[in-house]
Amino acid sequence: SETIRARLAPGLRRLLPSLSGEVWRVRALQPGHPLDQQLLLEHRVGIVQIKDCDCPQPEFVDCQKPPFRRPPGTPNDPVAFENHAGAPLDLFYWNGTCEEMISWDAVGGVQPAQRKPIQSTHGHTFRARSAASRHLLMQHTLADLVIRPCDDETRRAAVRAASPRA
Repeated sequence: SETIRARLAPGLRRLLPSLSGEVWRVRALQPGHPLDQQLLLEHRVGIVQIKDCDCPQPEFVDCQKPPFRRPPGTPNDPVAFENHAGAPLDLFYWNGTCEEMISWDAVGGVQPAQRKPIQSTHGHTFRARSAASRHLLMQHTLADLVIRPCDDETRRAAVRAASPRA
């Protein structure tokens, strides 16, 4: 069964605390309309699976900074990365100019099937690179989950299905 945890008007943002493994369903709220309760989105909260994607290869630029220690009281979003790339990898925070290693405590890199949990902040971008070659495996940004309305064809089909037949 589903429990209503929040209602959002178009254009609004809302932080909803979640646990890994939870499934969020977003439904249209249009009483009396054929699309009322239409499923718009289903999202499982969970670990970011790092895979070797066939992605562009931006040059690796090391920030050459010591490990970052976040100030106490900084708002954070916990996130965990899991290595599905099949080889050791290093995880970096990318600030738009250079990359700062955040998996420095995993000697030899994050091994296959291992997880790397971190505390981060909305908007941060991470890059996973091969520990051996610095080949870019994947990039991930902590961002809002955007809810979009149904496409026009789905809307037309719902209206046709709800229309009385002659």
